[in-house]
Order: sequence, then structure tokens, then C-alpha cells
Amino acid sequence: KYEIKSLSPFLIEEAVPGDGDVCGSALINIRFQAYVKSRMGTRALETYIEKHPRAWADCLRHFEERTKRDFDPERFPDKEYPIPLWHAADDPDADISDSHIVLSTVDLTEIFRPVIQSGLSLVSDQYGALIDNGKRPRGLILVGGFGRSKHLFQCLRNTYAAIAPDFEVIRPSHAWSAVAIGAVIHRLEGAQTVKSRIARRHYGILTRAYWKNGEFSEASKVWDDDEKVHYADNVIKWYVTKGQSMISGNPIAMSFYVTCPEPSESEIVTMIVSDEDEPPKEFVPTEQTRILCVVN
Repeated sequence: KYEIKSLSPFLIEEAVPGDGDVCGSALINIRFQAYVKSRMGTRALETYIEKHPRAWADCLRHFEERTKRDFDPERFPDKEYPIPLWHAADDPDADISDSHIVLSTVDLTEIFRPVIQSGLSLVSDQYGALIDNGKRPRGLILVGGFGRSKHLFQCLRNTYAAIAPDFEVIRPSHAWSAVAIGAVIHRLEGAQTVKSRIARRHYGILTRAYWKNGEFSEASKVWDDDEKVHYADNVIKWYVTKGQSMISGNPIAMSFYVTCPEPSESEIVTMIVSDEDEPPKEFVPTEQTRILCVVN
């Protein structure tokens, strides 16, 4: 959901805000472990891990580095995937023999299924948001551990071949290390490749405002002895609004003052964050509107 603004220098802008959802390779690992437990039985697997921790680590490593990466049901619909379980006793009911547990394409498809569906849903949401904003999505680059998955690649390509034939799904050869490489390049070059980002939430500070009848609740009305006026207490001053374009490297100035009966070297500022579409004027803690942090 980034838009290329310049090739030289290379600059991109966030076109729509991300939603922060998690959908990745680690979730498939968790489902694989749960699947092995269902085959062996909870107690049997716990005993095996306790007796052979290195063998279990080898099993997980093989699944991570080989099975998960090579799984391609569209190309190999009947393939079986033996995964080492060194020192495990033969168990025909669990399909364990010669220190290997064998997973069929059907088994792996079910392990992958909810994570693949979640990934497709995330991409669909971002694709739709771009269309709603008048943007034309041109392609998708898969990065990170899950970006290596041939199955994910094929599912995405098949989905968008029907929706948008010119939409390109790209899986770089070193997708798994793209995040680390990008971080190193950014640090070495010191450049701001991302020109701007879209705020996912509203951000503000807890403050006071001159009380106005009809604008603030009676419960917020307080008398200020220093200024001899009524204030609305517990008011939020919003400095960043949800969906706002944030230019990288441009700080936001927050102008306010504090009255103190005695000189003070510090003051506490409470920062508020809200996921509401329309942020509230007064602070009432909810799941959507909450304290982000307190700065002293």
C-alpha cells in the first residue's frame, strides 16, 4: 500500500493506512506443532520433547526451512512430506515410521488454510482501500518469512488473475531477509525512503479548554483560581487525526502552557490514542480510546 513518488532518489508514500494485523509464518509453525500433538497425543509429544529436545528442534527446523517453503499443492497435489522425528518409536496410527512423521498434501493444506485465508483477507482489504481512494494497485511484493511460501504466492496470483490480470505478484529470491536488508540499507545510507505515512489512529494529549455551554459536559466544568475562569477538564487536544498524511522527519509542534504555584522543572503530559472514526472531545477510557503513555 505504498505509492512510488520518485525513482531517483527513490521515494515512496504510504497510500492507505495499515491495520496492524498479524499474519505470518510463525502462525503456521504453531499449527504444525498442534497437528503433531493431535497425531501423537499430548502426553506422548511432551515426553518426546523432554527426552529429545534437539531432535524436536531439528523437526521444527526441517518444517521451517524445507517443508513450509517447498509446499506447492497446485504443482504437486499428491506429494507426501516426511519430516524427521529422530528417536521416535514407530506408530502406524500416527503415521510415524523410521523416525519420520509423514504429512500428506491434504494435511499441509489444512495446516496452511486459515493463515492463507487471513493473508488473502489482509491483501483484499488493502486492495479495496486503494481502489476506494482512487488509486490503481499495480502489484504486490511478498517479503518476510511467509513471503517465501510457494503456496501463498500461487493463491495470491490465482486470486488476482481473475480480478485484475495486470496486477503483478512478486516473490523475490531473498524475500525472507528483505526486512533485515532494508533496515541495514536505511541505517547505512541515512536516507528517508518513505516520504510520508498515513496515521492509523488519532493522537492527542489530555488538557483543559475554556468551558463553553453545550460544547462540553457539566461534569467536566471546573473553576480555575489562577485565571478566574471556568475550564473544561479532561479534554483531549488532538494533534494527529486518523488517516492524516505524516511527512517523515517533520515534527508536530504542540503549543500549550502550564500554571504552577511554584517553579517546577518538570510536568506530566498524558498522551491519548483513539481508534474511533470521530475522536471524542473528552476522555472516557474505552477499548477504542485509551492512554498511550505518560511523559514526564
